[in-house]
Amino acid sequence: MLPRCPDPDEFEVCIICASPLEADAVCSMFDETYKSGSTVRHTRDQTIHPQKYDYIMGRSAGHNVVLARLPGMGIVYSAGESRHLKERFKRIKLALLVGICGAVPKRPDRQEISLGDVIISRDVIRYDLGKQYPFGFQWTDASENSCMRPNGHIREFVAKLEVRREKLEGRACLPCVDQGCDLNLLVPRNPPKAETSDNNPALHFGNFASEEIVMDYAEDPDEIAQLEYVIAFETKAVGAWDNLPCMIVKGVRDYADGYVSEEWEQYAAATAVACAKAILEEWIASPRWNYDCITRLHGLAMTVKLKLK
Repeated sequence: MLPRCPDPDEFEVCIICASPLEADAVCSMFDETYKSGSTVRHTRDQTIHPQKYDYIMGRSAGHNVVLARLPGMGIVYSAGESRHLKERFKRIKLALLVGICGAVPKRPDRQEISLGDVIISRDVIRYDLGKQYPFGFQWTDASENSCMRPNGHIREFVAKLEVRREKLEGRACLPCVDQGCDLNLLVPRNPPKAETSDNNPALHFGNFASEEIVMDYAEDPDEIAQLEYVIAFETKAVGAWDNLPCMIVKGVRDYADGYVSEEWEQYAAATAVACAKAILEEWIASPRWNYDCITRLHGLAMTVKLKLK
């Protein structure tokens, strides 16, 4: 029998994923699961058929967490789901976009980014118009609103994580048994790096480029890295950013060059989830008594109002 599911107002953290692979990896980090289900909703775009959004509610690292899986890639789906989460779970303070991404081989400071490393967002850069060509990626000039920054609370939290990066890296690569992962979901694989490496994924903090398109061709990594200090690429943040206090936590599966390995996808999803759980262990929940006090005062006010009528 599943444990009692808390009320929606008791959820402060949500995780958004775009693929079954990402969602399954997130489920493995739940310490307990309350319930799961799905809902069918219409989008504002009438050309898109009604879509089924899957969700799972559980508990991880001491927090009640709602996991939402999008029915597809792109802004329309992430925007619709983030609006629904905001309406139903009114006390969401942290929305983690967890999954896999493409990245540049080297950061602006020339530090290498390896497959399986995890990228944590500072800001998100949006380019509304752009198209991928074999000879390169062409976009319009970034507008004043192309840089999307998280709210002050999330920025402070990201800054705290940067200071504690080494400790976070240690917790983000614990063995699966220590992480509480479902051993039935393990996939045997070779070490992801050379034998001379410590095989631990590194954490990188930087800017994401987010749009509807997925990078498919090899670009000049130096040019991309220098452009607004972008080090990674993804396709969901733009839709969710306006509705929820977001952080992106993505494992690097490729270098945005069109060469994708299924094995690396699985490994990148696993490292992102391990990092997400370590992040939740750093997150301090809001004092519950504040909300309870307001609720009781509102109920008392309504009672007095009825008696005065």
